[in-house]
Amino acid sequence: MRNISKLNPYFITPLSIISLPNIFSSIILRVKTPLLNISLFLFVGCAFLSSCSGEQASQQTEITSPDNNSNAVNQNALTAHQRLASNQPPKTQQDQHATIIYLVRHSEKQSDGTADPALTREGAARSKALADLLRGVNFTQIHSTDYIRTRDTAAPILANSPIKAPALYDGRNLDAVAKKIIAQGGTHLVVGHSNTTNELAQILSGKSGSPLTEQDYNRLYIVTRYPDEETNLAIVQFDAFDF
Repeated sequence: MRNISKLNPYFITPLSIISLPNIFSSIILRVKTPLLNISLFLFVGCAFLSSCSGEQASQQTEITSPDNNSNAVNQNALTAHQRLASNQPPKTQQDQHATIIYLVRHSEKQSDGTADPALTREGAARSKALADLLRGVNFTQIHSTDYIRTRDTAAPILANSPIKAPALYDGRNLDAVAKKIIAQGGTHLVVGHSNTTNELAQILSGKSGSPLTEQDYNRLYIVTRYPDEETNLAIVQFDAFDF
């Protein structure tokens, strides 16, 4: 099963499907007038469709931006990602020379009391979901701190890439990481931590997103840097459902 919420736009719970015939039969058996039967049938059917529509809206991937939630900015970032993921050529020369950086915190980690915990089962599933979301993106480089949880988050993405191993970086020197990425250009993924990901995104974009808490694992930052030094920051919230 595909794990990303945006890949399941028509999500209907099994309970809804099972309950529908029972709802219809229960109502119709209690009403003898044919006209009322038809009206009630249409009413219940519309209510069911409305419920499905609401479920669809709640299950889709959310795209947000620190720039007053600008729909134009959000759509541009989403379109840029979709073009990268489908290997489509850039629309303009400016797009062709843009540097795009994806930044994500490592997935859920174990609470084993050690300084270097591995991922939980949920974390492993989320990392595979992230790899599915980024499938098709041709990364110039994939960066990770030298911890099990960050390396294991990057591992499924590396498996879809010709890059054999992540470029390790020091999370205590984010300015150096940003300078290296900007100098190299291209498309990058940076796997970090709750206290580095948002800060590095801010250094690269000049824009501030919401700080990550210990409970935030589903936020993917997308920074776009153009040759004229214009920057864009969007945040994609993604989820996996096969935990």
